[in-house]
Formats: sequence, C-alpha cells, structure tokens
Amino acid sequence: MRVGASKPHARIGPGSAFERAGPQRWVMWLWALSVVGIIGGLSSSLFLGTLEVVTARYEHNTWLIWLLPVVGLILATGRRRLGLVPFSGTSHLVRVLESESEECDWRVGPVALGGTLLSHFAGASVRREGTGAQISASFSDTFLRLLDFPAWTRQLLLVPAVAAGFAGVFGVPWAGAAFALEFAGVAALGGMAGRQRLWASSDTIRSGDTSGSSASPRSVTSEPFVTRRDRVKQLVPVMLLLGAGAAAAAWVSHTTVLATGLTHLITPDVGPIPIGQGVRVVVFGLATGLVARMFVAAQRGIRALPTRLGGGPELWSAWVGLLVAGVVILGGLVAYSGLSIEMLADALHGDQSPPWAWLIKLTLTVLLIGTGYVGGEVTPLFVIGATLGAASGGEFGPALAALGMVGVFGAAANTPIAAVILAVELFGWNVLGPAVVVVGIASVVSGKGSIYREAPAVGRGQ
Repeated sequence: MRVGASKPHARIGPGSAFERAGPQRWVMWLWALSVVGIIGGLSSSLFLGTLEVVTARYEHNTWLIWLLPVVGLILATGRRRLGLVPFSGTSHLVRVLESESEECDWRVGPVALGGTLLSHFAGASVRREGTGAQISASFSDTFLRLLDFPAWTRQLLLVPAVAAGFAGVFGVPWAGAAFALEFAGVAALGGMAGRQRLWASSDTIRSGDTSGSSASPRSVTSEPFVTRRDRVKQLVPVMLLLGAGAAAAAWVSHTTVLATGLTHLITPDVGPIPIGQGVRVVVFGLATGLVARMFVAAQRGIRALPTRLGGGPELWSAWVGLLVAGVVILGGLVAYSGLSIEMLADALHGDQSPPWAWLIKLTLTVLLIGTGYVGGEVTPLFVIGATLGAASGGEFGPALAALGMVGVFGAAANTPIAAVILAVELFGWNVLGPAVVVVGIASVVSGKGSIYREAPAVGRGQ
C-alpha cells in the first residue's frame, strides 16, 4: 500500500464472513436466506393482516371511494416531496439489481405498504404482489445492512427477498421462487457485481480485496470475461445458487405466514380438459395474449398522458380518482373496485361472468395504476383472466377461468415459467398441459411489453 493511502474498511459485523473464503461464507449464506425468508413472511403477514382490515372497512362503507381523488393527491404529493418519483417501487428494485453501485432505498418498503393500504381504503382497483416484494426486499436489505453485510451480498439476496414476498402474499412458494428468478434474477445477472465476487477464488480474496466495496467485478477477479463460454461458466452456477436461495427463502416465508394463522384464497382442483377441446384451448391462449397486450399498452398510454397533454401527476391522480369514483358509484360497479376477490372466487368455482366483466376491471385498473395509485397489477390481472375464461367457458368455465388467470398474468408480467408453476400449485397437475399451451401462446402474442417497465423480457429479443 502506498504511503498516505487509506486502509480499507474492516467489516466487524456478521456480514464480514462473506469477505472470507471457505465454509464460513456458505454457513452465513444459509443463515442470511433464513433471515430473509422470516422477514419476508413476517412483513407479508403484517401486510395481509392490515389489508384484510382495510378491505373490510371499504366493503362496509363503499362511499369511501369518493376519497379516491384525495388519496391520489396525497400519494403523488408525498412521493414528490420524498424524492421517490424517479424510482417508484418495483422499477427501483430492477434498477438496483442491474446496477453495480445503486442500493435499495429503505423508504421503498414503508411507502409501498402505507400507499397500498391507503389506496385500498378508498377502493382502488390495485393489487398486492408488488407491495409484498417491495416490503420484503426493503426490510430485508435494511436489516442486513445493519449487520454490516457487504453491498454485493445484499444485492444477491434481493432475489430471494422478492421470492419471499411473492410466496408470502399468495401462498405459492415454488411459483414465488420462479417469479423471482424471471423478474429479478435475469436483471441481477445483467449487472450484479456479486455474480463474480461470489465465485472469486480464495487466493484472489486473500490477495487484498477484502474491503467489501462495490467496485467493478472486473477488478475483483484476476481475469476479465473474454468469451461467451466464460460468461456461461460463471453465470450458470450463480443462477443455480439464486434458484436454490429463492426457493429456500420462499418456503421459509410461506411457513412463517401460515404460522401466524393467516390463510390464502382457496382454489378448486381443475379436472382434466379433453383432448377434443385442444382448439378451444389454443384460441383461448390467443385471447389471453391479446388481453395482456391490451393491458400493458393501456397502462403505458395512461402513464404518458401527463407528458403529452400537460399537467402535474397530482392533478392527474385527483381527476382520474374522481372519474373512477363517479363511474363505480353511478354505474353500480362496486364489485369491480378494490381487489374483487369475490368475483375471482366466483369465476373459479363455476359462476359465469358477464362478457364485459374483464374489460371493466381492466379499464379501472389501468386508469388508477397509470396515474400513480400505489398497489399494482397482478391481482387485477388474475381477476381479468378468470372472468374472461368464465365468460367464455360454458361447462369448462372453471378450467378456462384458471387458465385465463395464469395466462394473462404470465403474458403481461413476462414470467411464463412462474405462471405455469402457479397454475399447478393452485389448481393441480391436471392443468399443467393446458397451462403450458395457454401461457406459451399468450406470451408470444403479448409481445415484448411488460407491466414491469424496466424488467427484461424473458426469452425474447430486446
């Protein structure tokens, strides 16, 4: 070290184990996954419990929807004053995963939790999975930062944290792990400094880079990546590690939520769909893909209106909130506000939905999400897909409702593998084949768009 140079920061917390090679690093990794899973489960339980109270209050006082303009104004103004406009929720997580220097902002979790509850208090047609992922990732990252975990390690652990949040909210650990890998894992491998740091040789670490800084990965290993084959050799084991870590955290989170006594939506097992209905399944896959494409395009169009037509986000949130409240009350559409869980359950259990139900839910959701109401899209996407299937299913209504639910979600979110696994976890193995067909076709038809604007498209050209 040259004279006058400052010594690297010596980590003294539990996270310092990641700066040393050997078994101690892997023991600490397993411990960290358990912590992330427990935090994800506890934060999901907190969210689900308070959401149940807030939703019940709205259902017994539907006049609260007239508060939507006030809620929209509060949310837009609050984000601007807190400086959270540039990185709103889930998109911020993607940027952190792709970056070698940006870290997760601890305020994302509390703002997502409070904003979502406030939106549901006024009957906004928004979802909950994004909030679950955001609070799990934010709270886990903040806790591990207090324990002096290095930045690159916390960046890696954001992927299991997202899995824990999704699994805790929906009760689907395997789908939660797959969702995290498709949504967060792909982004992480695109820019994560830890992808090489984790596999650096013990000689490299002992040779001097023990500071835990988030320097460029090329300064960590002795040789930079040169060929695609070299990249694959490095990235495949990291992807396997992230997959195992995401599954472990998801199951710990799911178990933690169940231990608190909370329950999830009860879904029926779907019987086998005859081979003779194959054409119908294919056509339905095309329909779900078009609906997913419409949802993404409409959402982006609404978000672009303030820029194209002028006016601040506060003004747009207030006016759109007033418009939605008026349409819901005067049009007798209260069932389409909020989560619409009863509508989803009815569709899955065989009740035929009106042919326009999916379009009403889609319109209300994109108007509110596009103008800044906190929450999101996945639960409304479930309702949109299920009502689409229930409206066109006939005797196979429950089966098509289940397929529509996962098909619209998988296509709009660019998470087809998670959607297929979700179908099996919720509806049984009989739905596996049809789910692969519907989700596959829908994903192709929906194109490159995604409800997560900055999330990379899985398996598609950019």
